[in-house]
Amino acid sequence: MNRKKLFQSLLLVAILIFPVAVYLFLQAFGDNQYDIPVRYAKDSLMVSECGEVKVASLSWADDILMQGSFEGQVNILTYAPVHSAEAAESKITYLQKSLKKYPKVAYWMMTTEASMSNKGIGLIAGSEEQLRRVFKCSFALEQKEQADHLMVLIDASGDLRGFFNYEDPVEIDRLKQEVSILYTQQD
Repeated sequence: MNRKKLFQSLLLVAILIFPVAVYLFLQAFGDNQYDIPVRYAKDSLMVSECGEVKVASLSWADDILMQGSFEGQVNILTYAPVHSAEAAESKITYLQKSLKKYPKVAYWMMTTEASMSNKGIGLIAGSEEQLRRVFKCSFALEQKEQADHLMVLIDASGDLRGFFNYEDPVEIDRLKQEVSILYTQQD
C-alpha cells in the first residue's frame, strides 16, 4: 500500500511540475512568432526627395493642419484623396466598430477637406499635393507602394509597423489582427 501511495504522489508531482517546466523553458528559449516587425523605428531619419525627414513625424510639414498627436496610442492613418474620401471614411468607421474593445486606438484621415468633422476620426488637412508629399516622405513610401487606398499602422511608441490597402478585405483583417497583437503587447 505504501508503495502505491508513493507512486501516486510522485506521479501527481510530475504531472503538476511538467506544465511549469514547459512554461519556464518557453519563456527562456521561445521566440514570439506573432511579434509584429517594426518597419521604421520612431525618429529614424530618411533621406529622400523631401530632404532628411523623421519617419512617421509631421513636425517638418508646417503647412499641414493636424488636430491632436500620435503619442501614447496605436494609430491608424488613412490617406483619403478627394476621389476616395467616402470609401476611406467607411473603412475607418468599419474599423472603429470592429476594434471598439481597444479604446487606445486613434483613427486619422489625411484629407483636403479641413472642415470635415467625423466622430472619433482625427483630421490632418492640406492641399492634395501637400498631403501626397507628406504621406510619401513622412511614411517612407517606397516606389511600389501607392498612397491611394493606403492605411498606415503606428504603434504607441511611434514606430511605423506597416501599410495596408483598405480596399482589400484580407489586408483589413490583417490590420485588425495586428492592432489586437499590438494592444496585447502594450499590457
